[in-house]
Amino acid sequence: MPHDEESGLALVDEKDYAAPPPRQGTFSQDNSTVDARHFLPQRTGTGLASISQPHSAPGTRPSSLVGSLASVVTNVGNPRPDQSHAEPTTKPISRPTSSKQASVKIGTRPSSFEESSPSLAQSPAPTQGPPPSSEDVPEALPHPVEEAGDVEFGRWLVEQFRKDLFDIYRDQRPGKDNRPHLLVNLAALNRMRMRKLQVKLVQEVLRMRYEKTEPKGWEDLLEQYINATRDNDFIRTCVHRDLDDPFIVITERLVDASVFRSLLNTVPEEQRRTDGLESVTEKTFAPPVEKTPQPIGGTRLERTQKQKTEEFFKRLAFSLVGGVFLIAPMWLMVLHNTKYTALVATSVSVVLCGMVTAWKLEQPHTVLSTTAAYAAVLVVFVGTNIAPAQKSN
Repeated sequence: MPHDEESGLALVDEKDYAAPPPRQGTFSQDNSTVDARHFLPQRTGTGLASISQPHSAPGTRPSSLVGSLASVVTNVGNPRPDQSHAEPTTKPISRPTSSKQASVKIGTRPSSFEESSPSLAQSPAPTQGPPPSSEDVPEALPHPVEEAGDVEFGRWLVEQFRKDLFDIYRDQRPGKDNRPHLLVNLAALNRMRMRKLQVKLVQEVLRMRYEKTEPKGWEDLLEQYINATRDNDFIRTCVHRDLDDPFIVITERLVDASVFRSLLNTVPEEQRRTDGLESVTEKTFAPPVEKTPQPIGGTRLERTQKQKTEEFFKRLAFSLVGGVFLIAPMWLMVLHNTKYTALVATSVSVVLCGMVTAWKLEQPHTVLSTTAAYAAVLVVFVGTNIAPAQKSN
């Protein structure tokens, strides 16, 4: 760099610090200048328009930049000089310009930028529709009146099954502990469910009758009611299992008594006072029958062995009863060998046999065949016994 020998300062040419001449062409991402941060590039169709900008003073911005931008839009259909022989592949699209852009100061954003973009300015604002009604919502909240009715119906159900669900009893036999036992009947809960579903089904049928419309959801209610009746049939088969009944929670079991004590302590004392259970300790209830904790319903092996034992004693009892029904009339007619004794003994024995078989057997034809077979045996015995007696007389 040259220096001034007298002052010792470097000689600076103003061209070194002058702004570079503006490029001619389009405002694309590759050849954008400082002014590109103030104005967005304009793209029209498939071709790019050229901007002829006059040279400005070094270090200043071109004063006709806004006008040049306007010329981009107005002269967008004119091809570049070096491309005049080429035909455009697509038809250029012209965009209207705003008159306010010509009065924009240099270095500021145009206030009418939105007006220069008709697609943005003319696009309608999104409108919000009305809120959905309760009919459009598939799972709308229940009506306050219906909700209050459900609450009252629930209270009525609880009042109807209150005594069946929970019971407090004492063993009044002499020599037994008089402390209370608590019992919760889970089978009553299923009966409560059946009653609830039954009432709702009747309500739906009344709507069909008088409103002549098909209510929604009655199929699900009917299916739930059928399942509840099937469950009730299974629950009834467990009624003879005593302490192994899984639908009875009672303090006679060791684990159940512990559960009652833990849960009753969470209930306020004022509410327990009506049942006489102000203080709940290990000595509140009568001692449980079980000495060791047992699973609900017993284990499978234990339950199977117990069931086999019960069935054996049942068959043994039937055989003993059948033997008594045959042996007793035989002894009576042999020891007191008269016509009237044989007839009375046979008639009474057949009636008693019919009553016993009707009590224990379920199928009517089984009862009839058993009674007829027993009567036939007695008739044969009476006939063979009376004939020799008459000959001897």
